[in-house]
Amino acid sequence: MKLLEKMINKSSVTIIIIIIISLYHFSVLNIIEKITCESLFSFDTCKRPNQECMNDINKSMYCLGMPSGHVEFATILSLLLYHYKYISFVFCIGIIILVSLQRVIFKYHTIAQVLTASVIGFLYSYMYIANNLSYHCIFYIMTITFAMIFINYIIKIGWYETTLRLLDPQEPYNHLYKE
Repeated sequence: MKLLEKMINKSSVTIIIIIIISLYHFSVLNIIEKITCESLFSFDTCKRPNQECMNDINKSMYCLGMPSGHVEFATILSLLLYHYKYISFVFCIGIIILVSLQRVIFKYHTIAQVLTASVIGFLYSYMYIANNLSYHCIFYIMTITFAMIFINYIIKIGWYETTLRLLDPQEPYNHLYKE
């Protein structure tokens, strides 16, 4: 009886961890990835293919589609559930394909955005599986998150300004001392 209780508790904790990981990727990391894509490339490269985002006026966060958050979420969630034997391989691949097709057919994403999200989701899943959902994964993901934020910061304000700010800690306050 105790063995069954331990298995149920361990199983429940694993599923909760997998859901939290997937939601973090969908609600936090994917937004940072989209902003990074726009910083590295251009808005036109990263925008969604639907009518609302085709004009040059609407350049909101909603219109950034690279990579697809839904496909990345579905890939991470289904691969982790498959690895820990909660779903079959066919069901795992079926989820990824169905979510990908839905996003392309309804013109929320291009094929490139969906494929990019699948690859990113696969790489993140591999990292989690290779480290068996350990605390190391949290460190790696936080490192990736902060690296992307730093890259965006450098690109947005430029290398020259960033170098000046790193070399001169008083520089951000210099405007207070100018007459």
